[in-house]
Amino acid sequence: MALKAKIGRILTSIFTKKNGFDVLEVKAELNKDENITAERYSPSGDDSVPLPDDAGCFIPRDESGVYLVNGFIDPKNKSVSLPGEKRFYSRDDSGNIKAYIYLRKDEIIELNGNEDFAVRFLVLEAEFNKLKDSYNDLVEKYNQHTHLYNPGPGSPTASGAASVHGTESTADISGAKVENVKVS
Repeated sequence: MALKAKIGRILTSIFTKKNGFDVLEVKAELNKDENITAERYSPSGDDSVPLPDDAGCFIPRDESGVYLVNGFIDPKNKSVSLPGEKRFYSRDDSGNIKAYIYLRKDEIIELNGNEDFAVRFLVLEAEFNKLKDSYNDLVEKYNQHTHLYNPGPGSPTASGAASVHGTESTADISGAKVENVKVS
């Protein structure tokens, strides 16, 4: 007899110890009369747990009635990925998407949205520092320049420094640098 996979509704998910390892144990309802418990094994680095009411694909391990679960379906959030793309997201207890990473096939990576752009900080910092140095050079020249003026009728022309001085910039963009996000 061929063993067939079944789709079921997730009831609970908890980690249990099996041979000293944490294994995700998923309880599910396959139909109104059949609840099962299955173990989920996933690649190293995949740390995700389904929410209650997600659907799971349950595969019988053998004729004993022991199941493994190999994937989940999020019934609340429609897939937006196109063929060749990948999206990862987290959800709150109600199933609402809270954070995501979307790897698009047009070489764009979205982190929680696409309204703004990431920047290459080192390039931005170099250009910012050139602008700041140029500004400060102009302030210094302005502060050192003198004007010819006539203090009054019959007085000789005199020269003097400007009475209003510019202030050099102390602007600093180092606080904008995100140390743990890197781009090329």
